[in-house]
Amino acid sequence: MLPSLSSRFLLTCIFLTATNLALAAKPAGGGGSSLQFSAASYSVNETGGSVTVSVTRTGSTSGQASVSYATSNGSASSPYDYTPVSGTLYWGSNDASPKTIVIPILDDSTVEVVDTFNVTLSNPSRAT
Repeated sequence: MLPSLSSRFLLTCIFLTATNLALAAKPAGGGGSSLQFSAASYSVNETGGSVTVSVTRTGSTSGQASVSYATSNGSASSPYDYTPVSGTLYWGSNDASPKTIVIPILDDSTVEVVDTFNVTLSNPSRAT
């Protein structure tokens, strides 16, 4: 028996694949921080509204650090399946708290099994 349209829709997910998982940043004061996603992948139902991705800082927290982020298409396409985002996350000296990236997910009413898109971390550095 085939699932109903509504149950197939409930299974519709967008999987986010995180890339560039470990980047070394050299904050002021020496040492080094590792800036990375808190999970290798995230999933959200297309009707979920958004997905929140966490980026953590481990290692030395002396000095400031920053990292840029940006989304890119996989099988999910912007602006039909998600709203593209980009920006920079900042950590102050002695700040090890996770930072978040919120990505709006769009319900396009097309029944899809799995869609994916990417979030990439780049340009790790001290904050200026």
